[in-house]
Amino acid sequence: MVANLKKNLSSHANVHCFFFILTFWILFSCQSEDSETAQVEECLADSLTGALAFEGGEVKAEPAPPGTEGGPGIAELSSPPSDVVSGVGFQVWLSPMAGLDIDHLDVLIAVEHNGVLSNGHIRLTNPSVSEDGRILARGGISSEFDTFISGYTLLFALMDQQGKVGKYARWSISVVPGLRRHVLSGHEGDIWSIASSPDGSLLASGGIDGSLRVWDIDDKTQRRQLEGDNGYIRAVTFSWDGLAIASGGQNGSTKLWSSEEGELLQSLEGHEYFVDAVSFCPDDRTFVSAGGDKTVRVWDVRTGEELRMLQGHTGSVWAARCSPDGSTIVSGSCARMDANENCLAGEIIFWDIESGEQIDKVEAHAGSVRALAFSSDGSKLASASCLESEGDTCTRGEIILWNPADRTQYRRIAAHPTIVDDVTFSADDRWLASGSCRQPDHGGCITGEATIWDVESGAEIVTYIGHFGGVSSVAFAGGGNYLATGGYDGDILLWPLDNL
Repeated sequence: MVANLKKNLSSHANVHCFFFILTFWILFSCQSEDSETAQVEECLADSLTGALAFEGGEVKAEPAPPGTEGGPGIAELSSPPSDVVSGVGFQVWLSPMAGLDIDHLDVLIAVEHNGVLSNGHIRLTNPSVSEDGRILARGGISSEFDTFISGYTLLFALMDQQGKVGKYARWSISVVPGLRRHVLSGHEGDIWSIASSPDGSLLASGGIDGSLRVWDIDDKTQRRQLEGDNGYIRAVTFSWDGLAIASGGQNGSTKLWSSEEGELLQSLEGHEYFVDAVSFCPDDRTFVSAGGDKTVRVWDVRTGEELRMLQGHTGSVWAARCSPDGSTIVSGSCARMDANENCLAGEIIFWDIESGEQIDKVEAHAGSVRALAFSSDGSKLASASCLESEGDTCTRGEIILWNPADRTQYRRIAAHPTIVDDVTFSADDRWLASGSCRQPDHGGCITGEATIWDVESGAEIVTYIGHFGGVSSVAFAGGGNYLATGGYDGDILLWPLDNL
């Protein structure tokens, strides 16, 4: 039956139709069999689908089932990892058959437990290819499936955009230690920003549900939920002493909260549109905000008074940071647009915090500057945006590392398949983390990813995949023991870094 479907639906226009038909055929036919796992595995193996029994840590790969002409094998995991709270990530090396389009692969995923199948799919855009021609496919099942424990089976089939289902001569399957993660759930809808406290013990998050939530990293629990009147929360940050949390809202208001008691300390009013960037200066008496009204504003934290308004950008200001020495503000926006208001180049403005005067303005990237981050000693600045674009679509993301002293670039990193939404340094400045979308889809995102980079060399260390939707925000948390990622799926994922 699969062969007939492939023959009739091999054109590019029918790829998605093929997926739905293949999905429902697999679910129907496999559920009609005996519900024992072995029967389900055998059924899906006959459908050119492999199986993973997620029962824990070590992998033992078995040969392909008899009669499948070198089709997928079955791998089992022996004992449950102790720190997998919810969800699981996986990494698969595949040897492709000739003629398979490895540039655009779709993955049909089904999860079986006690004879019940759920399904979804992830497109692997620009998958990694080893020197010997194998494909590296990585993915994950998030908290949609509660507590991934023994008895669950992950089943998947690969297909390219021409509708060709791949057969593979051999494969090996392994669960990467770095893909273990904890899930913090509670937000209703997109998470737009997360931030770690200076000591790493707390994480703050805000999003489309209008709530500011504070999480205990050790206990993996929500400590409190704060509700303001500033609409969607677009940006959050901690003060340098960790005693206050700031939240920037959709309605142009910025709230300052006590991180210990949860009480509202100050409301900063002045922006005429959304606030997309918030930053305390090191003295914790001066505060910076920026947003959709094209301005950067400097505030007195104690009185709530606006000290000065910095004007110079011609578009929305997506990022703003106060330097670690408290002398400079950097802000990012769009420098030039085409006739259709697509951003052609981004810009960064360096401001003197005392006078409010521009120190310098530099163009960078092929799109609006979406994020800025200083290293802890202030000697490095990272900016995040787009490297290449087609019309209003970013087709390759980019991170640039700067020397803030002379405003010169010293490294450019092509990063992610689309625009980079956030970037941050680790506390020791060895690593840089970024968040984006792994699988863009007609202006949206199906699967997000976060990558850790080596600051010295610019090399990729590891990429984490697990969000159903883009990664909007990243933060090193738990004293550097975790990378926290906030996603448009409403989840926060904590990725252990003990294996790096």
